[in-house]
Amino acid sequence: MVNYLKNKYFLIITLLVIISMIVWAIYFRLFYNTTEESPVIKNYSKNYPERQIVEGSSTMSALKIYHNEEYGFEFQYPENWTFHANTFYSPFSRFNLVGAAPEENGRPNPIVSTLLINIVTPDFAERAVVNRKNLGAMETDIVVGGINGKKYEYTENIVKISIDLSFGEYKMILGADKKHEDVFNQILTSFKFLK
Repeated sequence: MVNYLKNKYFLIITLLVIISMIVWAIYFRLFYNTTEESPVIKNYSKNYPERQIVEGSSTMSALKIYHNEEYGFEFQYPENWTFHANTFYSPFSRFNLVGAAPEENGRPNPIVSTLLINIVTPDFAERAVVNRKNLGAMETDIVVGGINGKKYEYTENIVKISIDLSFGEYKMILGADKKHEDVFNQILTSFKFLK
């Protein structure tokens, strides 16, 4: 009888987990699925057609500056956005900064981040690259703040952009929803490393 109850509870918990994953997937698909193209990222040069560099945009207006002295970087962002440091814990993350769009009312979602800057261990970054490639992400070279990196964009079903940059002994992962690619590109355009 005890085994029957344990199996019954295990089955119920498993079903609840699966249902919650389906609900999150539907929510993500409905509210974060857009494929707008942004004109801000352009070819780097004729010699390197596969490399991209972030160039300035005329759409910037009313900007604030985020400055991080400890990790040595800064960038500009629209004044109606908010950024929150260390909103989630991970043994692989040394520092994380989550951006919240105006429609999020200043409350970032660390699970499905609209914009994310994450300083992570190299082993985590390597696993993330493998996962992106397994999910069909296209890889291109990119330059952000004078640092060479890799940009990953998905061709189907996933509406995220990720950029990996070397960052001393760590890696910096910059990520955004395609829905907010214009703001992400504004941030990338103004991104500066201070050290």
